[in-house]
Amino acid sequence: MRKDIWILAFVLCACGDSNYTSDMPAGESQVPGGAVLQDYEAIPGLQKAVIKSEGITIGEGDFLEGRYHGTWTSYGADGRLQSITTYYKGQKQGVQLLFDNTGYVQTKASYHNDQLHGEYLIYNRRTIVERRNYEGNELSGLQERFYVNGLKMEEKNFVEGKIDGIARWYDEEGNLTIEYEYDMGELISN
Repeated sequence: MRKDIWILAFVLCACGDSNYTSDMPAGESQVPGGAVLQDYEAIPGLQKAVIKSEGITIGEGDFLEGRYHGTWTSYGADGRLQSITTYYKGQKQGVQLLFDNTGYVQTKASYHNDQLHGEYLIYNRRTIVERRNYEGNELSGLQERFYVNGLKMEEKNFVEGKIDGIARWYDEEGNLTIEYEYDMGELISN
């Protein structure tokens, strides 16, 4: 249910408003329908937007000439924080944080030019359960998964989105249990 609400809020934030006018070609505005806009007098084209549903704010942030710009914050229908995403001229740029229904960070992702780029972390409450890296939306470098007790569960290396090198799996006591070798996605030994 919570994910459905988050998806709905995200879709609302991504939909364009046909009544919005700017210097941008028609259909390119990212301003959601129903957004209340307020101009920043000191910066032409920059507007603060607030989206409400039944009196509760479900999204707020800035738009520069009709595109997401700066920090955008989304909330659930109950007002709980769901995500914080940074944008530059309409594209995800920098850190995005997704929160679980208890307020803990669930995912921390890094973006460059609207693509995953850099460290990507998945949490179970305050504990990191997965760490991976991306370059241009492809897995790149070490991927690690951890047990809830913090010990490593598995580790793999990725090159251009493919497993490459030695992949290892460990038991809950930290002992190596399985080891495979890959060459650009192909298993070559176990």
